[in-house]
Order: sequence, then structure tokens, then C-alpha cells
Amino acid sequence: MRKIILKPGTRNEIDVQVEKILRGLGNPEPPLDLDAVFKLQQLDPQYYLTSEDGVVRESISRVKVGAKLFFEKPTRIWEAIKTANLKALWIPEQKRILVDGSLHELKKRWNFAHEIGHSIIDWHRDFTFGDDQLTLVEGYHIGLEAEANYAAGRLLFMQDLFNQHVKGIQHTLKSLNKVADGFGNSWTSTLYRTVEILDIPSFAIIGSHPVRKNSEEKTRHFITSTPFEGLFPSFDEVEALKVMRSYCGYSTRGPLGESTFPLVDVNGERWEFAIESFALPHGDVLTLAILLQKLPIQIMVPGQAKVAHFS
Repeated sequence: MRKIILKPGTRNEIDVQVEKILRGLGNPEPPLDLDAVFKLQQLDPQYYLTSEDGVVRESISRVKVGAKLFFEKPTRIWEAIKTANLKALWIPEQKRILVDGSLHELKKRWNFAHEIGHSIIDWHRDFTFGDDQLTLVEGYHIGLEAEANYAAGRLLFMQDLFNQHVKGIQHTLKSLNKVADGFGNSWTSTLYRTVEILDIPSFAIIGSHPVRKNSEEKTRHFITSTPFEGLFPSFDEVEALKVMRSYCGYSTRGPLGESTFPLVDVNGERWEFAIESFALPHGDVLTLAILLQKLPIQIMVPGQAKVAHFS
């Protein structure tokens, strides 16, 4: 799925709320202490397991979405958790955030931040209770989730502090893993947030193994930097997957390969990109493509096999 671009006004409103939190914490150094955020915002973080529904049933007994009280059918959210594979939800009435206790610690961290995002965005409070789509038109639901993801990213990566760590540097997946450690966040989320703020053409893919047979989405997330979007608007997930399949090996863990490839922009100019992929232990594959250099113009001279190069 291609990254959803939020309107500048929406981003600004969310940034104002995130800034209030960071300022309230004294503008700390990374990694962000989520327990401090919970205390500042007076939030109640809880875990649940699908085999134990006590905390969920107690929480949803008085939950409402809009004007509809869920005590009319208090099992509805619990059913959504089980059937829709819900990983987290925000309950405004109780200022409680529920997160699946079986998740990896870094995924718990992201999901908590995502639900904090819902909690600080005023227009979310009457409509959301996690990732469930039962009460929302799909397009509107996707928009709300994108807004909560933006808030989570700006919070966990501490707004402009993260920008200072990644802008102006020629990144690799290895270097971004080090940045992830410094901010206490996952490699996956760090790759995502880096590409969306880079000021040079680049893109990232987060998905399943590109050459092995599986039922997962090969390009679950397709993230592009703003300069890439402007120069290569027609380049999509399908084209990216073709490039990945040209160099990726069959390993299930570790580096899958790297390569370079050319792209022609909207002005007819040619550029060379470096691309690399890495398979994580849990099955996801991370791919980063980043601009290397501008290529010379190629003109075939009629009747000759030589190619003339012009800088």
C-alpha cells in the first residue's frame, strides 16, 4: 500500500499536540520513555491475551462509539479482536489503551504510541476504538489510521530531533538499524520514518519475501520520499518488485542482495539508484532504494553502434 499523504493542516495540528507532550516531558533525549508519556497524559496502559478476556470485558462494558453504547452487545469489540486480529485499541471513556500482550516488545511500543496518537487527535475520540473497521466507512478508517501512525512516528522519533539524525546522510539499511537502536524503536518503523522525511529521491518496501512463494503481501508498505514522488510519480509497487526480484536471493534471514538500477524522471533525465534488501527473522523483508547519481544522456547515432554520452 502506498503511503497516505496527510494534508499540511492535519500534520500541523498533530504536531502541535505531539510538541505539547515532548515539552511537558522537558524535551528529553531519545529514547522516549513511554511510561512518562502515560503518566503525563493520565493514560492507563493494559495488556490482553486472546486466551484471557477479563481485562477486555471489564473495559468494554461501558464503551461507546459516537452515541452507541456497547453494553448493548459488550462482546462486539472482543469479537473484533479475535476475528480481525486486532493488536491494540483506545478506549476514550476510561483513557485506557489495550495492547496485545503476545507482541514483540518493539511492536508493543509502536502500538501504544499509535493509540496515544488516537487519544491526542480531537476528531478521533468519537469514532475509534482501535483498528476495527466495523463502525467506519473503509476510506475514513484508513485516513484515521494514517493520522494515528503519523502521530506515533512524530512522538517516538521526537519530531525534529530525528530529522537531525537522518537528513544529509547517505543511508544504508545497516546505518538505519543503528539509528533505530538509538531511538529505542524498531528497524522497520525507523526505515519508514526516514524515507518519508528524506530530502533526496528514495523509496522503501516493507513486505514478505519477494522471490519465495507465500500468501503475504510482497509490498505491504511502499514508502516514497517527497522528491521521489515528484520526479517519479508513475513508479509503483509493481515496478519496485520487478527490481527486487532481479537481485534478491532465497535466504530467509539476513542480506538478500543489493544492486543498482536506472530510472527516468518526468523530465526525461536518467538517474541511478542503489537498492538493497534484508530479511528479518519474523518474516518481513526490508528494502531501501536511494539516489546515487545523475546518469549521462544517451543518444544513439543513426547507422552507428556507438552511444554518445553528454553530462
